[in-house]
Amino acid sequence: MKPIFLHALFMALVCLSFYGEETKQEQAPENKKVTNTGFVRTLDEFCRQSNMQKEERGAGKVKVILVGKGKLGDETTKMTAAGEQTLKALEIFTGQQGVFWNDLDDVTREHLLVLFLNDADYLAYVDFLRKYKVLPENTDRNDLVKELLGFSAPLASITVASKATLFPNNFAVHMITFQAVQAFFMERGNAPIPPWLTEGLSAELQKELCGGTVRCASIAYEMSSPEMQGNWAQDVAGMIKKNDKMLRKASDVMGFNLASLPGAHYKLMWSVCTMFVKSASSKKGDKNKFYILMDEIAKGGKAEDAVKKAYGVGEPALTQTWFSWAVTQK
Repeated sequence: MKPIFLHALFMALVCLSFYGEETKQEQAPENKKVTNTGFVRTLDEFCRQSNMQKEERGAGKVKVILVGKGKLGDETTKMTAAGEQTLKALEIFTGQQGVFWNDLDDVTREHLLVLFLNDADYLAYVDFLRKYKVLPENTDRNDLVKELLGFSAPLASITVASKATLFPNNFAVHMITFQAVQAFFMERGNAPIPPWLTEGLSAELQKELCGGTVRCASIAYEMSSPEMQGNWAQDVAGMIKKNDKMLRKASDVMGFNLASLPGAHYKLMWSVCTMFVKSASSKKGDKNKFYILMDEIAKGGKAEDAVKKAYGVGEPALTQTWFSWAVTQK
């Protein structure tokens, strides 16, 4: 089955063209700010050449941009609100240092959810990006960027409205999480982002902000399947108590990729990530452990080494600490 939303496959390719010279270096200078300027310029040019309507909604740090003919109701208000809640939560998770949310009014740092109001216009946009070498020509038998009707980049996510409106809050939380973490990594060295971090954060934030239900992910099965419903904390606790065959060491979980990932392993990624978040979110400033963890990985450090530096624990104690924490969660 296909992933619900597409991220990593096209992330690096889109970034280089949309975000200009500041991201073309393999290792970007520390604190070099990612902006949405290149992306906005590209979208505006597409709309100009195609005589396409473009409507912007939202007055804060998260905006929805509607492209093409058609109407959309209050789903966009839900998306902008959920997106801003996501940024505020990430700010708390990392010590409230103005990394993900601050009071500065900078339109080049706004997070954009671009919704094409019909599939044909979205497909035309993909063709436009390929014509001007922003996206590469498709070389596979299946054109995933067209089949999945969406892709993401730092500070911008592009999809068709019909997909976004299925679960507007979950969609916004998931996409804004990916945008924010990708920008964080690009500004600190542009190292690969481990799936447990983005997927774990997205799942935890959806649970906190969307009524306890995770609907959107980058894994290759439907999040609405019965396996993924219910209480994940109790599920993981049960796995540990039974010494379930699907259990893995924490260090192994941090090495998971998303290819054919079982649902049980997705829950383990969420659990490990959430443990790190909950163990750090009360600490403000640059001594926040979760901030240190993300910063170290973004600069190219191995996850295990970053955990040791931030939390002072390595294997096998790391797994023992995680298990002890996870069995108490409800």
